Amino acid sequence: MNKNYLIQILQECLHRVYETDAYLLEIDIDERCINHRLAMYLTERLETDELKVDTEYNRHLVDMKYYEENTYGSIDILFHQRGLDNNNIAAFECKKEAISETDIAKIHALIGPDFNYQYGVTIEYRSKEVKLYQMIDEDIIEEIIEI
Repeated sequence: MNKNYLIQILQECLHRVYETDAYLLEIDIDERCINHRLAMYLTERLETDELKVDTEYNRHLVDMKYYEENTYGSIDILFHQRGLDNNNIAAFECKKEAISETDIAKIHALIGPDFNYQYGVTIEYRSKEVKLYQMIDEDIIEEIIEI
């Protein structure tokens, strides 16, 4: 998927979250609720018969998704083809406040050779800080996305 297209869609969907769902941020609701709203907007714009938007996904093919030895967990939002590794588009870690080193490590693992996601995205809802990560020639490139 073209990076600029993904960024455009992400910006539009986040604008919808901030405009339509501002109340959720005001009342300090659990981030999973906000992630659901973002995933819903991403689904409207991105999903196809083949590519799906999933939340709290914890599988790699059919097994548990391990990021480091003996460390597994779910990803907030994934845009991918289920059950295959050849069409993994974007992985999102989203927090109301600060993104942790653990979140960044998950994103780095997902854009690496074991999972082959084209892009990783971190979102801090309150500060509106969004970063896009991409593996280019074995280097991880980080880019700040304006919202």
